[in-house]
Amino acid sequence: MQLEKNDAGIRKQSGTNLKNAKTGEIIFIPPQNNQDIHKLLDNLESYINEPNEYDPLINMAIIHYQFETIHPFYDGNGRTGRIINILYLSRFIITHKKDYYRLLQEVRTKESWEDGLFIC
Repeated sequence: MQLEKNDAGIRKQSGTNLKNAKTGEIIFIPPQNNQDIHKLLDNLESYINEPNEYDPLINMAIIHYQFETIHPFYDGNGRTGRIINILYLSRFIITHKKDYYRLLQEVRTKESWEDGLFIC
């Protein structure tokens, strides 16, 4: 799937910064060096793919924060960050499918919202 017709890839030039749309004030300067960006993305990929003991919602928050902080593309970082989280959550649900369905059913039959909302 191609979201946008360009081949810009990972940012190669420095000078990217995030500004307040109203005031123009620089709010954040993401990593500028292309090698640093690649190193941080490799680290993020490892984190996403290696199991850990954190709650899936905590992992999603960490993944989103890290990706948005790296800000690796010239455009589309927000959209890509949201897609990564959807894929991460989907993988988690597939891995824990039996518990997922059981807890969903318990929400329906026992109104067990606390357990069902934080599936697994």
